[in-house]
Amino acid sequence: MHSKYVTKMESLSQEHGTPDEIWIPLYSEFNFHIDLCATPENALLPRYYTKEDNVFTKDITETSFANIEFVQAKKFAKYFFENSVKFGSIIVMLCTVKSNTNWWRDYVMKAKEVRFINGKVYFKGEKNTQGLRFPCAIVVFAPHEGETKFSIFKQLDR
Repeated sequence: MHSKYVTKMESLSQEHGTPDEIWIPLYSEFNFHIDLCATPENALLPRYYTKEDNVFTKDITETSFANIEFVQAKKFAKYFFENSVKFGSIIVMLCTVKSNTNWWRDYVMKAKEVRFINGKVYFKGEKNTQGLRFPCAIVVFAPHEGETKFSIFKQLDR
């Protein structure tokens, strides 16, 4: 038996283009230097890493953005958290909200900031016209003192 959601996301790839509604306000705020999870077709910046470049072998020392592969969220969250602590860098990650998992507790809850995205996310290049069916967040890994700040990220209008 197939899920009624099988046709919602037609691509089997986990590499989805970041929507302008999310990218534009984040870029305006952070002025990113490198896109950590991209393809040549969906890169947001002149400098980017692809799967083949393997971001997990890189020292992330600059202000960076990552629209991660959701299936590897634990690995990305751990690596980005560790790099932000080690190098004092700012790493902004778009991910699914998985507050019931250990990786969310161990890494996201220690981030500087978590911004829950208000509304559905519509990735670029997808045939999906109904938006992603699960919640997403912007996680800001950066040096900080005190508690993690939680807020709502309102996307630009489509």
